[in-house]
Amino acid sequence: MTQALLWTLTTIAILLSLGRFAIRYATASRFYWDDASHLLSVLLLIALAGAYTAGFPYSARTARIGLKEEAAPPLTDPFYHTYLQFRATYKYWCALNVSSDLIVIILPIFMVWGLQLRKSQKATLAGIFSLGLVVAVFDILRTVESLQSGTFSGVALWSSLEVTIAVIVASLPLYRVLLTSKGRKYLVSRGRMGRYNDISDGQTGVERKRSDDRSSRYAPLPHLRASLRRPAAQPPLLPFLAPSITCRYASGLSRGDRRERDQPKKKKKARTEFINQSLKNAVQFSLCDAMRYIRAFEVGRPPTSSKYDLAIRLRTIKNGPAVRNRLRLPHAVDTSIRICVICPPDSAISKQAINAGASLVGEDVIFDVVKEGRIEFDRCICHVDSAQKMNQANLGRILGPRGLMPSAKLGTVTKDVAGTVKGLVGGSEYREKLGVIRCAVGQLGFTPEEMQSNVKAFVGNVKKDLALLSDRINKEIHEVVLSSTNAPGFSLNGDFKSPTSPPTRDLAVL
Repeated sequence: MTQALLWTLTTIAILLSLGRFAIRYATASRFYWDDASHLLSVLLLIALAGAYTAGFPYSARTARIGLKEEAAPPLTDPFYHTYLQFRATYKYWCALNVSSDLIVIILPIFMVWGLQLRKSQKATLAGIFSLGLVVAVFDILRTVESLQSGTFSGVALWSSLEVTIAVIVASLPLYRVLLTSKGRKYLVSRGRMGRYNDISDGQTGVERKRSDDRSSRYAPLPHLRASLRRPAAQPPLLPFLAPSITCRYASGLSRGDRRERDQPKKKKKARTEFINQSLKNAVQFSLCDAMRYIRAFEVGRPPTSSKYDLAIRLRTIKNGPAVRNRLRLPHAVDTSIRICVICPPDSAISKQAINAGASLVGEDVIFDVVKEGRIEFDRCICHVDSAQKMNQANLGRILGPRGLMPSAKLGTVTKDVAGTVKGLVGGSEYREKLGVIRCAVGQLGFTPEEMQSNVKAFVGNVKKDLALLSDRINKEIHEVVLSSTNAPGFSLNGDFKSPTSPPTRDLAVL
């Protein structure tokens, strides 16, 4: 009876597996890796059933010893010792099976919580893995029943039952094709149309394949070989599910994700002011200390190639007007500036410009030099009477990108040419950029007293520019930083010297 039940279940599993393989090949025209694992399971099931059939007589004989009688069999009975060994081995076998089942259950559950899934999806996967507890319960019940009944004829039956259920369950999903009208129509259409049937191609794909076949009859042999080497497009594994899968993944999101996506996102409030770090705990230096450290960074460099730079950081809004101006420092930083003056030649204006320090004066001569690309000046000034002629010469496309084009807004188109030239010779220009105003305030060989007068003049001029702004625009000086060409910046605290500062005469020597 036991053998008949075992082989009945095995036969059902084999038939369902054959049907599974047939459906897979009919729908996909190929086999996948899960088909190979399914085939191995079927072979294992057949091996278990064969082992049970071959070993059943020995197991039955061992079980028929007189253990159920009150008197124990003699210790010399070989079957008695075999029986005891088999009972002990069976207990260890049950413990091993239960332990392996628990490991198979617990390990995936721990891995699930690390996946990027929603909690409901994680709980579902954990519940699926927890179904393995049923197998562990089957192992325990099988062991208890076999030990109490004194017969082990059901051992192979129980073992085969697990594999049989697994094989049957793995075979059922593909039978869904036969349970739906779309699946049945698809299988019938594949049988009728043969190689022209491809659900993903439609009528256009069928006609294209037919035309390709007609043309291939008259194609040369190399062309046919090349066409055979091309991989053919495979239809989907479950074609009747393709439309639903396409619609599902076309949206790309689940209902909850789509609801979150459709909700208007809160926009970050844009910052209207530049970020300024607090100076409460900042390390700041006096002017002499800052010059001392900067000179240490400039050791070994030519004194004329490095300059002191002063950066004034402002507390200001981002889209406010930029501060821009020009000043003449008490001690000029760069006196080698070359100034060009556009004015009528051989006139009193040109003579005044030359006396003030202009290096190039004229109109047509300057226009020709600029058009040739020979720009040999650092600043350009234009007299009001020559402004129209300068615009007609179209110099803006050449001087504009270099920042040399004269403009009335910048004060470089003026009537007082001589005064403007004197202001530029030894003068410095500064402009606010990203909330910071920078300007060169001295050469490396300047004494601390000369640096002090230049810094005061620059900071005072910037304060005047800030005071001239509209009342609605509030700009204040936040920090003053002194640096040089090759040295870092040192925040100034407003003092000239500190108790630990070196003598000023030491800072005046290069």
